[in-house]
Amino acid sequence: MSEYDPGDAGHDVADDDATVVTADYGDGSETLIDTNADGYADEVLVDSDGDGTADEVYSHSVGSGHQLDTFAADTDHDGRVDLLEFDRNHDGRVDLLAVDRDGDGRIDEIDSDDNFDGQVDHQILDQNFDGRADLELIDLDDGPQALPDAGTADPFATN
Repeated sequence: MSEYDPGDAGHDVADDDATVVTADYGDGSETLIDTNADGYADEVLVDSDGDGTADEVYSHSVGSGHQLDTFAADTDHDGRVDLLEFDRNHDGRVDLLAVDRDGDGRIDEIDSDDNFDGQVDHQILDQNFDGRADLELIDLDDGPQALPDAGTADPFATN
């Protein structure tokens, strides 16, 4: 993740329309950005170690309302996002998770709760980190078990 710059093309911040509030605490800071002047933060940048680079970003990206529904984090502090969480129906629970487990910049695991019942309905894994999905599991009947009812596997995958 990069340091926040109001002129950065990666942010939808018009020249003078955004309200930016930064709170410094201990060794870190939290920056709240209201891009549409409605009084609610549209993005929150957390710099937990005070190095000027956001370690976590909360934003509003899906649906209506003011809930911050997307979480992006650089958990290994290498400057790249390796964890994404989405709350697509604004119920306070993560219903889509994407993870880069080996830090190569590619997503290795996707877990999705497609019917918002709190259980994973669809999982895609790249177990050997070759950039191809090795395993895909699907809960077809929305039964009490999380997974699987159906699945496919890459016969050439090595663990």
